[in-house]
Amino acid sequence: RQVMDLLSLVLAQEAVASAAAHVPTTVPTSWSGPAATACQTRLDELRLLLTDLSARLEQARTAAAAVDDPLLQCVAS
Repeated sequence: RQVMDLLSLVLAQEAVASAAAHVPTTVPTSWSGPAATACQTRLDELRLLLTDLSARLEQARTAAAAVDDPLLQCVAS
């Protein structure tokens, strides 16, 4: 079960990285006005969200790997 959880995290990281690679950084230069500004704001927010999500998934993957590693687990003495 723990291996599957780690695999799921890795797959989620790949999906987020793929999504981030396909999000445009700017609206087309031919766009103008309030709608273009609103769209650009949403693109910026989405890129920040994907960056944050990627970092959190990396933290979760690292934590899951530590749980799977018997050498990193706490042992009662």
